[in-house]
Amino acid sequence: MLPDLITPSWIYWAHSLQFLAYGEFIEGEHWKRFRDLRCPIFRDANHVAVQPGALLEMAELAELVAQQRAEGALPCLDLYEEDPEQISVIRALGFEPEESAFSMMTWRARPRLATEGTADAEMVAKDQWSEVQRKLHDGPMPAWVKHAVSCESAFEHLTPYASYRDCTYAAGLVRYDWETFSQIETVFTHPHFRRRGAATDCLRLALSQSPHPEILLFVSVDNSAAQRLYESLGASLEVVRGGQRWFVPT
Repeated sequence: MLPDLITPSWIYWAHSLQFLAYGEFIEGEHWKRFRDLRCPIFRDANHVAVQPGALLEMAELAELVAQQRAEGALPCLDLYEEDPEQISVIRALGFEPEESAFSMMTWRARPRLATEGTADAEMVAKDQWSEVQRKLHDGPMPAWVKHAVSCESAFEHLTPYASYRDCTYAAGLVRYDWETFSQIETVFTHPHFRRRGAATDCLRLALSQSPHPEILLFVSVDNSAAQRLYESLGASLEVVRGGQRWFVPT
């Protein structure tokens, strides 16, 4: 029996052959709605599945991980395509590869330890974003804040005509502080907010909070926008396998 949350958006996308192959995910009472039609995420107990070719929705996944950790569970993630950008996000959320079967890689979340120097993901609504910024600037929020995101609203339903431009995520950052340098794994902004300098603001905020002399950034080779941003911050470039590393003086 199909869940009550089936909307016209699913009927629209069900005509895609790549989704028909994974129809078993629409059965059962566990159903995780998705805000972005190109980023379906399905949840069943401790299991999360990301469809082939889907864009990994960082905020959705972080929300699931944080919720399941709070319940004492270690979520399991099945990823059907080994995309370097997705894998970097998965590792940033504390997942480690567990096993490989066919074309599917399973990642199991590891328990957090206080000595790891990272905090669990924190979802922050738009009206709380200024408070997060204040705490980052003035304390007492730790320097190793891991994840903060600003949202405008959340859609209860999507139509087949909704696009990724209708999504609500404004800005966010994922940040680590290690013993010798800080590492920012991911900075993401919704396209509508990029012209407002949200990514730059997030980076400058993280840079200003670092107690270390430099910060390590990573960008995929084809991300020209990130390259220009890092250059504007005075970063030095080192090309590595699968992408580039940028060392930013603080």
